[in-house]
Amino acid sequence: MAVVELLPCRKCGQSDFDWWEGQGTQAWLYCKSCNQGEDIQVVDVLEYEERYSEDGAHDFIEETLSYPQIVIDKVNIELIKEWNKRFNPTEK
Repeated sequence: MAVVELLPCRKCGQSDFDWWEGQGTQAWLYCKSCNQGEDIQVVDVLEYEERYSEDGAHDFIEETLSYPQIVIDKVNIELIKEWNKRFNPTEK
């Protein structure tokens, strides 16, 4: 997993967060102190080939009601990037 620095909350300055851990189709990240948050749809992060792969490596796991770790890692990186844009809104 690539390393992406998670910046502290822009509103309160704290760095204690609650994370999405792979359950459901909406990933989220919230500051535990002030409830500022960011969320994204999992399918918006996955490429077409990942969503419809023959091997099923990125498929939702019915038994655990969650995504495999490879998807969780990729989605959380994108979630951090979206969160960090709060510090630099011009970042693309």
